[in-house]
Amino acid sequence: MHNARTNASMTSLFFANVLYWVCAGVYSPFLSAHYTSLGLSAAQTGILLAATPVCALAIQPLWSTIADKLGRRRAVIVILCLAAAVLAPLYYLASTFVPVLLVTFAFSAFFSGLLPLSDSLVIELADRSGLDFSRIRMGGTIGYAIVVLIVGRLLDMAPQIQFAVVSAALVVFAAHMWRLPEAGIRANAADDPKVSHGKGLLSLI
Repeated sequence: MHNARTNASMTSLFFANVLYWVCAGVYSPFLSAHYTSLGLSAAQTGILLAATPVCALAIQPLWSTIADKLGRRRAVIVILCLAAAVLAPLYYLASTFVPVLLVTFAFSAFFSGLLPLSDSLVIELADRSGLDFSRIRMGGTIGYAIVVLIVGRLLDMAPQIQFAVVSAALVVFAAHMWRLPEAGIRANAADDPKVSHGKGLLSLI
């Protein structure tokens, strides 16, 4: 029975890693082609591609702090996924540089928080279950490689579906992450009276 639970955990965590990189693989590699299709210049495309890492540097510490303060890393991940899923279709409404830049910043504000939080959650759950994270991490490499190949061919035929697919992938990722156990304070509070007593104020948040 213990082995069955361990295997199930490995599968769940493996696919958590796969699904994040599926979302990234649908979105990131094809942005420059989308910008080119809008008639944006090379300089504008460069600025737009730089917007995501700039936004990540600014916003990732905020999401990590919120998740740590609340002790609800999984819930924060799901919220970020759903917010990004709602924002992705706004790319369809933006056709000039400034609107596209605003949409990119808005989307990246949520999407860029997913990788550090999901990695942190998966690493903690893997450690708790005695699982090898390096094997789980291979899911990301496999997922990214496969999705880029498949989506690249699909976008050749129907480039307009990109952001709808991004939204769908994020919803699937959110649903999968919600099924994982929580990690951190809230996950342990019921089993550890000292933690429950010492962190009682957090349960009111």
